Amino acid sequence: NELSLSAEELEGIKDELRKEISDHKVTSAIDRAVELSSYLSISPSFLPEDYAGELESIAADEVNAFAKAIFQRVYVEGIVYGNVSKGDFKEFTEKFMANLKAQSLTNDEVAAIRLHEDIVNPGQKFVSSISDQDNNNAFVSSIYTGPRTYQNVAKNIVLGSLIETEYFSSLRTQQQLGYLVQAGALSTRSAVQLAFYIQTDHAADEVASRSSEFLESFLTSLDGTLDAKFEDSRAGLVEELSRPPISMDSRFSQLAGLLFERNADWSYNQSLVSALRS
Repeated sequence: NELSLSAEELEGIKDELRKEISDHKVTSAIDRAVELSSYLSISPSFLPEDYAGELESIAADEVNAFAKAIFQRVYVEGIVYGNVSKGDFKEFTEKFMANLKAQSLTNDEVAAIRLHEDIVNPGQKFVSSISDQDNNNAFVSSIYTGPRTYQNVAKNIVLGSLIETEYFSSLRTQQQLGYLVQAGALSTRSAVQLAFYIQTDHAADEVASRSSEFLESFLTSLDGTLDAKFEDSRAGLVEELSRPPISMDSRFSQLAGLLFERNADWSYNQSLVSALRS
């Protein structure tokens, strides 16, 4: 069925979106900083203020035409886990495509429209600052530690596990910089990195300076003790990654993550365990 949106109905939708855009300006500082971090590293990315102006110029006939064309060519990606056979799922997807009366996008077309991660080159730095209506400040920092390979992910996870507790203890408990202090390893589709998050009422540049001082001191303190800490951390991570999901729901979540975040690499955890052990 074709969408038939009236001008009055569109105006009601616009009112709701205007409120969402307005509310976005009072989002917590840490949420805005995390959002901006993603905005800077993923393309194409948009913030609500980027499309706020476009909202006013959209007409009902444009929305109706867009809705009519949106399913003409599609790419369906999904996962089924449970008491469903491969044949049943294949039959379902064929009926689904037939009902849409849609043509499938090619693999090259799908690759072209996927989000692209902009990798920071060695020595390159991106710094951005925003000012909003939240009374708090936030600091978000990502340090890229290499391309995403099993070996790099394994090393990065170990290093992140060593940093996270010490980072919280130093900047939250001892220095009391903020009530939200986190650090740890992060792996995206293309790279591995260490990520640091602080929400605070201190000045953001002061927090950034103290975070850098901690990292420098922490890395220096590892001299002579890294081997023992590394072995303890590695053993714990191997045990955690080797543990099977305890419920159907957790198993499904794991498989969905492997499909959408790890390009359907079903042996990802096993390969990661092998990398950790080596």
